[in-house]
Amino acid sequence: MVERQTQNSGARAGPWWVRPAAFGALAALVLAAAAWAALNFMGDETTEVSSAGDAPTTVAGSAEPTASTTVPAAESTDPPSPTTNPNPTVAGQVAGESALPANGPNSFFAVQLETFDLVEVRTHTGEILHNFGGWGPLGLDDDGAGQALQTVAVGPAGTLYVDDCCEPAFGSAFALEPPQEFAPDQLSRFEGVAPKISPNGQLIALSRGPSTGVATTLGVDLSTIESPDGEGASMIPLAWISDRILAVRALGDLADSVVFFDLADPSNPVEIEGTSRNAPGKLHLAAATRADGMLLAAVLRFSPDGSVDDGDMWGEVIDPATGEVVAEFDLPDGVNWINYDSSGTFLITSDDEGNVRWFGAGLSGSLGNGYIGVAWH
Repeated sequence: MVERQTQNSGARAGPWWVRPAAFGALAALVLAAAAWAALNFMGDETTEVSSAGDAPTTVAGSAEPTASTTVPAAESTDPPSPTTNPNPTVAGQVAGESALPANGPNSFFAVQLETFDLVEVRTHTGEILHNFGGWGPLGLDDDGAGQALQTVAVGPAGTLYVDDCCEPAFGSAFALEPPQEFAPDQLSRFEGVAPKISPNGQLIALSRGPSTGVATTLGVDLSTIESPDGEGASMIPLAWISDRILAVRALGDLADSVVFFDLADPSNPVEIEGTSRNAPGKLHLAAATRADGMLLAAVLRFSPDGSVDDGDMWGEVIDPATGEVVAEFDLPDGVNWINYDSSGTFLITSDDEGNVRWFGAGLSGSLGNGYIGVAWH
């Protein structure tokens, strides 16, 4: 039995903002957790990235058995011990918390909760360095009209990938090169949400509801990984373990599974034998890859009737080579998006109240409030 380690976490109050239909613009975080409102498309027509036509399809759980793939583990590097922030007002820090070390990431990208603009924020001061814009405030009317940005991914060369909701169906992801502004009719667009970029920056995986699509970052569709449970399920990419190994969350009939695929041939994803783990009662909301090659996932418990327990949240460390959970630890309630920096050392999280925190070396601290879908620069 895996013992759960304890980390500092505070109690929270208020609704879970990613669940109610009024916040349908944040549906990438809850594609499998609730029915969300369809928002009307408000912007100009976007430019579709060229596609190579119909891509091959792989159904999770139906691939021909293959020998288990060994996932090479990256060398782990422990961060230096942080120091206590002497100024509790800097970047939302409170007395007794740890400040991000000086050699930590200098900034992070996020969607501003109040305006739903894409912004870059300086980690050590909380200053907004750049506002890239967005669709504008959500401003839902009685008919649910609106369109909003929701999560951010960063490619190895610094390209930003930001998704939105909710038209067309399942949303879209856009690529922009800082300091390029968010002008959807001038950006490359990908079908799907929750974009995950391979470490070499060549592949992008996105959720398309009951399937996960894999394409090149130049816009050529390569393959589709279908859910074995059909239209009632969801397939959301969690993280790339390496340039060829992709972790996907499959959810159907209230049974959450984390499945690992080998994309040595991106046009033919192969489920890695023996790594899929069915986890009834658990929802893997988000995940990221550590420096040692292990997958760290934020997990929320939900009941057989489909309701969630907002107060039971934890982190799991999963070995991609076996699919086994090798460690558990507490996470603050409400965490719904996580990302590591490029070294796989510093973790950044955002929660359902817009709080942003960092974790590393068993310590953590606040980076501010009012942001969602965060990613380190």
